[in-house]
Amino acid sequence: MATNLVATTLRADGALLSKVGGGMPESDVMATCEALEELGVRTTIVVWTHGTDGRVEGSLTVVSPRADAMISVGLNDECLDLPPVERAIGGPLAGPFSDEATASALPAAGALRVRYRDLAGVLNQLGAGRLSIEEY
Repeated sequence: MATNLVATTLRADGALLSKVGGGMPESDVMATCEALEELGVRTTIVVWTHGTDGRVEGSLTVVSPRADAMISVGLNDECLDLPPVERAIGGPLAGPFSDEATASALPAAGALRVRYRDLAGVLNQLGAGRLSIEEY
């Protein structure tokens, strides 16, 4: 349906695809990319990367050979060390900042080690940020 809308209804020469999450959204974006490229619509995929070493191709569950223009807007698993602050607004505890079952909240005013994905607004799958990875 998306391919038909872009290629037939809009008669676009190019398309920019993005997605949120992994697994099925990646399959969908790759299938859409393949279909658009087959119809002559040049396509670029914009994603944030997760897991692995931050390479775009290495972090996706599905990659098509037709997806020859992909852009990463950052590695969402990258950690950021935040220094302690004198005053924290919002309560005495923050987190937990881990997927582990044993993770617990930490003192909000203390030093925190968090992943970019755990901070609202740091990463944006549409590229509205300053983080990126260059790979040629």
